Amino acid sequence: VLDTVLFRGLRVTRARSILRELTLVPGDTLTVAEARRQARRSAELAYNTGLFNFARAVLRFAPPQAPGGPLRLHVAFDVQERWYITPEGVFRVEEQTMAEWLKNPTLARLTYGLGLSWRNITGRNDRARIFFTLGYTRSLSLSYGLPFFDTRRGLGLGLGLGLSENNEAIYGTQGDSILRLRLPGGQAVARRYGASIGLSKRITQNRGADFSVGFTALWAADSLRRLAPGFLPALGSVEPASAGAIAGQRYLRYPTLGAALWWDTRDVRAFPLRGTRAEASLLLAGAGLGNASFAIVDARWFHFAPTPLRRVYIAYGGRAIAALGGQLPFQAKPQLGFVPLRGFEARFIEGQVVAAAKTELRLELLRRRLVSWRWLPKVFRQFAFGAYPYLFFDAGTVLDSSPFQTERRYKDRLLTGWGIGIDIPHFYDNVF
Repeated sequence: VLDTVLFRGLRVTRARSILRELTLVPGDTLTVAEARRQARRSAELAYNTGLFNFARAVLRFAPPQAPGGPLRLHVAFDVQERWYITPEGVFRVEEQTMAEWLKNPTLARLTYGLGLSWRNITGRNDRARIFFTLGYTRSLSLSYGLPFFDTRRGLGLGLGLGLSENNEAIYGTQGDSILRLRLPGGQAVARRYGASIGLSKRITQNRGADFSVGFTALWAADSLRRLAPGFLPALGSVEPASAGAIAGQRYLRYPTLGAALWWDTRDVRAFPLRGTRAEASLLLAGAGLGNASFAIVDARWFHFAPTPLRRVYIAYGGRAIAALGGQLPFQAKPQLGFVPLRGFEARFIEGQVVAAAKTELRLELLRRRLVSWRWLPKVFRQFAFGAYPYLFFDAGTVLDSSPFQTERRYKDRLLTGWGIGIDIPHFYDNVF
C-alpha cells in the first residue's frame, strides 16, 4: 500500500502542482513491479513539466502495520529546480534556410530582438513572456499561461497579445523563387494584430482538451493587394491609386474559436524514444462575424519505439492540415514548412491541404544521461546529454484548387525527401 509521497529539492515549486502529474496516489494498492513501473513513469511526468534538471524516484518498503498485512510503500522524488527567470535573445534569418540567406546575405532579412521569460512565478508552473523584435519583423508579444486555477487542478488558463509589422512580405512563388514585395523608404507592407484567451482541461495525465477565443486584424498595403489579390481575398480588389482607398475595407478583421484534443504517452517529451503523441484541432474564423470566414483542421499522430536491434529506435507518423473556405488570407494558408517535409526546407509551397508522413531510425550512439559540470552554478550544473544519429525518409503532398495561385510546380504530386542527421539533446531540453 502506498503510504506517502514526498518531494526533496523543491524551493519555489508547490508540491501539489507536481502531485497532479503523478500516476501514484497515497492509498493505492500495488504489486512491487507495478509500484516500480508507476514510480518511473511519474518521475518522467514530473520531468516533463520542464521545471527540473532531473527527477528521480526513490522507493522504500516498510514492514506491514499488522502481521500478514501488505507492505507499506514510501516514494520520494529527488528533483533539482531550474533557473526560472531567463532573458532570451531573438536572432532569426528570414529565409527558408540559412544556406539560402548566405547566397545573398543582407541585414534586411534578419529579425533580432530581446525577450524575458519568467516561469513558475507562483510555484504552479505558470509562465509569463514578453518579446520585442526589430529588423525584418517589428513586433511585440506578451503571454501568460497558468496550468491550473481550480481546486481539482484540472482547469488552466492562457492569455496572449501580439502586434507585428513588416516592410517586406511573401505573396507567392514563381519557379524556385519566392515572390516578395518591399516598398521604398521602409514603408510597412503588412501588419497583424491579435489577442486570445484560452482554457485547458486536463482529463488524465495523458489526455486533455484546449479551447480558445481570439480576435485577429490583418492589414496589407494597397500595392501588395494590387500585386497579389489573394493576399487578403475577402477585401476584394483594389482600384488604381488615383481612385483612392476603399472606404471601410482597409483591415481584415475576424474573431476565432479554437478547440483541440490531445493524447500524449511519450517518455521524455523534449526528446522521446518511447510513446505516442496524437492531437486534433479545429480553428473557426469569422463564422458570420467580421469580414472573413474560413476554417483550419489540423491532425497529427507520431509513435516512438525501440526496435529489435540493440540501441536502435524508430519514430514514424504523419500530419495533415486542411484550410476550408474561399476567403483564406495568404498568411493563414498551410504551407509545407508547417509539417515540415525535410529535403524541401528551401521551398515555400502553400496550399489548401498539406499532408506528410515521416519515418526516422535513430541509433543510440551516446545514451541520453545526466551529466554534471561542477564549474557551473548549481541550477545549471546538471543536465541531460546524448547523441543520436538518424536516417529519415519523408513523403508529402500539397493540394490547392484556390483561384489565387502563383506556382503549381510542386503541388498535386508526391514529394519525397531522405537524408541523415544527428540529434544532440543537451542543456535545458534543447536539441542541437
